[in-house]
Amino acid sequence: MRKGLKLLFVALIILFAAVIVISGEQAVAGIFSGETSLKSINNDSQITLPKGWKEHKDLNDAADLQAAYLRKELYIIVLSESKEDFEKMTIEKHSDLTRGGIVESLTSSEEKRLPDVKINGNPAIQYEISGVIGNVKITYIHTTVETKENYHQILAWTLKSRYKKNKPELQKVIQSFKEI
Repeated sequence: MRKGLKLLFVALIILFAAVIVISGEQAVAGIFSGETSLKSINNDSQITLPKGWKEHKDLNDAADLQAAYLRKELYIIVLSESKEDFEKMTIEKHSDLTRGGIVESLTSSEEKRLPDVKINGNPAIQYEISGVIGNVKITYIHTTVETKENYHQILAWTLKSRYKKNKPELQKVIQSFKEI
């Protein structure tokens, strides 16, 4: 009986090592941390969702990716557009264009540009946008990511009172964005 348990234990160790080699250390780490990957409708991009986040398909009809952590009032959507559909577009212009619609929908809005970042090696522009929609105070992180063939608008938000506490988690999900 003891020999059978030892063999089972050795087999499990070998299996676990094979999973690490095949799946990569990040995928295995994600399994143990409760993270999951969410792929876009077209399977051309994805984000990594921390524990507690779930896909939600009712946040925006046009979004390619949508997720939320309802208990914490955390939300994110991704909208992707092909560069082929634009003439003389830049990342700055795309950010201005997409932010404009959000700011127009808010009352008492304020915008603040955050430092430029790279998301999976791609240039990105970020803004904090705060305002009121339907008597509810909300703060967004609006991110525009430029890849070789697309502009991606990533819009993450939470209640204004929870923004300071939730900003690191929102940024973590934004930073996980990648094209497949």
